[in-house]
Amino acid sequence: MQEISAKEAFKGRTEPEKAQFITFLKDPYEDDLQAGTASEILLQTPTEVYWVATPREGKAPTGPKLPKGALAQSTNRNWIVTRALAELLKMS
Repeated sequence: MQEISAKEAFKGRTEPEKAQFITFLKDPYEDDLQAGTASEILLQTPTEVYWVATPREGKAPTGPKLPKGALAQSTNRNWIVTRALAELLKMS
């Protein structure tokens, strides 16, 4: 978690209207992914995708478009929560 938190994928991105997310992939995926509706991929590694999205009223942001097999084996997390978890794990 500390390595992920230290990547600084969102450094310099201060648009308050955009939420920051990370998608964790269970299995490595090497092909380039396309962004979902109202989102932008900033950094992609084989097991993580860092992206921003403009929230739409009443709708969850749409993250990276993943192949069917990878979609079931992934999870999206808010970047603020991810960094907070990394800090908690560092203290334990």
